[in-house]
Amino acid sequence: MLSTVHVMIRIKKEIQRLKAKSYPISFGMACDNITIKSTMHFLQVPGHATPYTNSDVIPLPPSRRTWSKKVFVFFWFATAINIAEWSGASASLALGLTVQQAIIVNLTSTIM
Repeated sequence: MLSTVHVMIRIKKEIQRLKAKSYPISFGMACDNITIKSTMHFLQVPGHATPYTNSDVIPLPPSRRTWSKKVFVFFWFATAINIAEWSGASASLALGLTVQQAIIVNLTSTIM
């Protein structure tokens, strides 16, 4: 599997290779001709972005955070109900735990 850095290097090399060429690409009647050069410019990663820090991974400032405690709790419950939780509960029943023990183990693992 390629890392983000390797993908960025490949894209940069491809952009450099295609900079001299400008092929019109037609997207039917809905759009005018768009060149590969302009498309590659649109897809290019800004210079200040690194594989470890960019606008997608840095936390939002407190003024832009809109989640309340209620929304966070509901999101937590929604993520707790998934196939892994059901599989864990059924596996603990198959191992011989009672229903009450399986529920306690499942709740404990969800909280942690």
